[in-house]
Amino acid sequence: MVNQAFAFKTSGNDPYAITFIDRKVVKDPQYQQLLLQQASWQKFIQQQQGWTAIFDESSGLPHRAYGAPVSIAGVSDPSGAATAFISYNLSSMVGKSVQLEQTGVNVASKYVNVNYKQIWKGLEVLFSRVTVRMTPDYKVVLFGLDVQNDIKTNLVASLDANSAINIALNDFNGFNPVV
Repeated sequence: MVNQAFAFKTSGNDPYAITFIDRKVVKDPQYQQLLLQQASWQKFIQQQQGWTAIFDESSGLPHRAYGAPVSIAGVSDPSGAATAFISYNLSSMVGKSVQLEQTGVNVASKYVNVNYKQIWKGLEVLFSRVTVRMTPDYKVVLFGLDVQNDIKTNLVASLDANSAINIALNDFNGFNPVV
């Protein structure tokens, strides 16, 4: 599921390749500064001084935030540390309706990464990701919140399954994405 869907031609060799991600979009410095002034971010940096962030301008959430290591008390595994960090430090940024499902824990010599995807009404939210990066002793040094708060989408299909299959098999020429 995509909150806002726009299609873009890629600059690669495949003339039929289309993506939802426009890599040419440049962050707006004034809007980034405005997002840094949000109450939820200000609350976070009052508790965790020295952190900064680059925001996703469509969601208003930190795409990547990083700073001085944050200790998580009473944890003995990466999943527990990441969950505790999200619950304790990010609850004012991530809405109560956001449901996360862990997708993996990657352990390397320098960092441990715990990743999640967003689930909404039993469906995976496409392109969603929450990541928490920690040192091997579970001190958080980076997080990313690529989720959507307050999704408002109708789950009633506009086409039945047979119509969708028929269009896919026979009428692909009628496909006209925004480019």
